Amino acid sequence: MSTSGPGVDTHEMVLMHRVIRREFGQLPRLFRSAANNRARSKVVGAHAREMLDFLHTHHTGEDELLFPLLRERATLDPELMDRMDAQHAQVDDARRDPRQGVAGVDRHRGRRRRRANGRPDRRHDADADRSPG
Repeated sequence: MSTSGPGVDTHEMVLMHRVIRREFGQLPRLFRSAANNRARSKVVGAHAREMLDFLHTHHTGEDELLFPLLRERATLDPELMDRMDAQHAQVDDARRDPRQGVAGVDRHRGRRRRRANGRPDRRHDADADRSPG
């Protein structure tokens, strides 16, 4: 990425994304810890919903405010921007329907494995890969 003006401090953006990934990474442990406790399950479920709502707000801000400015003011790799757009769409799909989001994560992992093994990165049609139900 190149810019035409003074440098931009992206430390807070990097920090925010690390926090989000860390907190979402803790959810499986929290869910397991609440498996046999109805009251704790409610608390963990409310926490997970709050995190999903926050992530949606965060991504909406990036999509509507940050990404257009980046496209306008910086020379960016178009594939990078396409990948960021696709990731945001995948997360939003997962927020609306967790089963659909899991299928998307599996597709993403499959593409990474194929690239790592030197095989072509075939693109998937989202409707063809969507699991029924």
